[in-house]
Amino acid sequence: MKKKIIFCAWIVALVIIVATYLWPMSFSEQAADDAQMRIVMVGKNEPLSTYIFLPGSDEFKQIQQVLGNYSYRRTLRTFLGGNYYEAGDWLLYLFSDGGGFDFGVMGEANVRGRIHRIGYSGNRKAEEMMNELREVLYGAQRVFGEVYMKKFNEKLYLADMYADSYFPDFLVDKIKSLIVDVVNFLELGEHSLDAIQAKFDAMTEAINVLQGEFWENDSEIETGARESIGATVRYVLEHFNIDIDIEEAIRNRDW
Repeated sequence: MKKKIIFCAWIVALVIIVATYLWPMSFSEQAADDAQMRIVMVGKNEPLSTYIFLPGSDEFKQIQQVLGNYSYRRTLRTFLGGNYYEAGDWLLYLFSDGGGFDFGVMGEANVRGRIHRIGYSGNRKAEEMMNELREVLYGAQRVFGEVYMKKFNEKLYLADMYADSYFPDFLVDKIKSLIVDVVNFLELGEHSLDAIQAKFDAMTEAINVLQGEFWENDSEIETGARESIGATVRYVLEHFNIDIDIEEAIRNRDW
């Protein structure tokens, strides 16, 4: 009876050990779904590139989907410690609140300072995951040496005002530059709604000041201009997934 108990105990222990090694853990658990995601990618003979994506952006969702399709598991190296591994020709770092990891194309990943295996054997899963992430990242646009979520579409800036000769282009350019300043601010990363609203307030007040220049040039920031500015601001809010009503965003307007 005693031998049976010992034998059963060994079987249970063996099952636990095997399960501990083989139990898959999703990479998606290492990327918070409500926080900015920063990715650094290094390739052989390629310059280092940094990518920043905000929650809700198309690329953010695509990356989450890719991560959800791949898993990692523990290996003996996980318990032995150390975080060095052979990366191969590509190395990718992902930073996120409460998580993050890095991996190459040789089958291993560093998750929270411990080495894990991507998939169960070989390099195939690591290569597939890298290729899918690279495809998403290459769809983003490079800005000042870093890559952010896709840039705000240039054609959406005050399209109706530029199309109407009643509004002098050089004055429309001034309004555009004020909106671009807000967009640049938003592309830098996460900000509180109060900080974003303050930026829109400053933009709107600066546009108010331009009213005099429009009058001097036989023009006016009237209904058509108001609708064009409002449409552009709405596109900005939607592009960055900002939960501020359009009327609130330009609440300080006097046009």
